[in-house]
Amino acid sequence: MSETPWTKWDVLEAEANGIDYSAFRQRVVTYGWSVEEAKTKPTRKKKLYTDEDLAEAMERGISKEMFSTRLCSGWTIEEAKTIPKNTHRASYQRDEYDAYEESAEEVEEQPAEESRLVLRDAVAPWYLYQYYGMFASW
Repeated sequence: MSETPWTKWDVLEAEANGIDYSAFRQRVVTYGWSVEEAKTKPTRKKKLYTDEDLAEAMERGISKEMFSTRLCSGWTIEEAKTIPKNTHRASYQRDEYDAYEESAEEVEEQPAEESRLVLRDAVAPWYLYQYYGMFASW
């Protein structure tokens, strides 16, 4: 059995500092850290959202697990905390598209000026192409 550069007391001190054994060992063996540095430097905790965002989501009936899952799935923080449970994101984006079309119709009804940009000719958001192809008939 080979000798390790750390003692069981070093491992216990690291665990008391919130560093698990595998992280402690990887720091020493793989990264070449000193035992003292490996057991005292805290690990980084990656947090995708603030406590205020989570509180707002929970007020709307979205659990912490669902909120985190939505963020890891590529949702924006605003979408993750505002779209109700049991609602597909695509249906919300379709509603946005419908609002987009309605606003384009309103612009068409107004007299057009040459210098005025007509919303209908503007490029639609990328996700509308992804989900609806912009070629499908509604």
